[in-house]
Amino acid sequence: MQARYVLLDGNSHIRYSVADALEVLCGKTGFSSGDHVTIAIGSLQPSDGVVVGLPRLDFRAANDCIYVVTLPAAMQFWGKERGAVGTQKYDIFELARATVEFSGRVHLKDGRVMSAVEVIPCLKRTEPTENEWKVLRAALGAFGGDGPYYRQLDAHLPGGPIPDLRRLDCSLLHELDLPLLKVVVGKLQKFDPSLKAISSQKIADALAFFGVRIPKRQKSTG
Repeated sequence: MQARYVLLDGNSHIRYSVADALEVLCGKTGFSSGDHVTIAIGSLQPSDGVVVGLPRLDFRAANDCIYVVTLPAAMQFWGKERGAVGTQKYDIFELARATVEFSGRVHLKDGRVMSAVEVIPCLKRTEPTENEWKVLRAALGAFGGDGPYYRQLDAHLPGGPIPDLRRLDCSLLHELDLPLLKVVVGKLQKFDPSLKAISSQKIADALAFFGVRIPKRQKSTG
């Protein structure tokens, strides 16, 4: 049975640290001593080409629900390695697949242990435009099959529906297997005829924003 995701709190913009996220989990789930959570990092690539991380903490409870707490989009975070004197800045993607103890200690996948982990919110644009959403939805419809790119979220959110960017599991989008750009554009425009008004380059840029890569044509060596 597919796990059910529960988005606990949509206020990621006022929450920066792992400790803040654990406080949300402790207050709304059975998260307690002996449990751990996993950090996942999705990615977006705005038009300047610099990749931005979308961090979240996932707690799999005994009822097989995965409770999700999000943190702000970021490119870096502060952390204090075991034995270090003070905190330092690190690339946000170093947190990918890290595990977090109830105490707040973070175990990176390379074995390092950190405390006082706090993301540095990114000031870049991280909300997709309407056209970027249209391109991605068409790509998932034309090429995504039954892929698990959207989480089936139940939400404890006041004031409306869950934003698509939080339902979307951006950490999986790099697995979307696409053909060459010319083929992609044709398929997407067939899936959504309104995309005929968007250039091939804009379509490629929109997919790149979400971290989706299109293979380049190999140059002939003959």
